[in-house]
Amino acid sequence: MWIPKGILLSACLFGLGTIVYLYFTAYRHLDAHTSIDLRSLFLNPLWWMMGAVCFVIGLAIARMAASTA
Repeated sequence: MWIPKGILLSACLFGLGTIVYLYFTAYRHLDAHTSIDLRSLFLNPLWWMMGAVCFVIGLAIARMAASTA
């Protein structure tokens, strides 16, 4: 049961991290009624690395919680 919990936690961490990343890199510097191209996000290796790190952290936290219970 720790694997689904870890994947869900990873998805939440990754989603929140993406929102924070977009705010600090793009949205903070844009004028009103402006959009950005999502290819700038998907082609960024830092974003993909963040996804892998969130996946590992989420599974590790879920595994530690399962082993202590």
